[in-house]
Amino acid sequence: MKHVVLNALRRFRDSEEGTAVVSVALWAPFMVSIALSTVEMGALTMRQVSLERALDKTIREVKLETGRTWTHAQMKTDICDRATVLTNCDHLLHLEMLSVDMRDYVAPNPQAECTDTVKLLTSENSDGIEIPLSDRLTAQRNFENGQAHQTMVLRACYKYKPISPLSYFGGAIPKDEKGFTAVVSTGLFVHEPQ
Repeated sequence: MKHVVLNALRRFRDSEEGTAVVSVALWAPFMVSIALSTVEMGALTMRQVSLERALDKTIREVKLETGRTWTHAQMKTDICDRATVLTNCDHLLHLEMLSVDMRDYVAPNPQAECTDTVKLLTSENSDGIEIPLSDRLTAQRNFENGQAHQTMVLRACYKYKPISPLSYFGGAIPKDEKGFTAVVSTGLFVHEPQ
């Protein structure tokens, strides 16, 4: 009986079948995580570039159309129409437009406000029905139209949920309490006289 067990163990030791499984089992999680991080980084870059381009084109239009007074909703619609990559943009994009006095410069708050995400968030009532929490929305807290020759800062903040929050990169991105991460784009322009 002892020889049978020793022969079986010797055959198992000398056999090379299944040796690739060990390296695959060790390397697969690492490679999958790199692939997911690459996808996450690509999606973040695509959103950032799309938001930057849409904001720049909208700022150019604001500068050229000097007789028009722009509202928060008009600018938001304009940016969302140009940034087709940003899904659910009309609910997830928040704009701030502030005037800056270049003679007595005070830097705007470096933390961008991203409050429009509340439109997507819901709460359940006692019957289990989801109700949108849009009553907490503060859409136009920092939005002021400038006058001729006034320097303006236009900041757009788009929030989204990461594709793979458990990947290396997705886990490292700062997120709010609801799991949203922000892409912020800032533009500076001077109102032209009419």
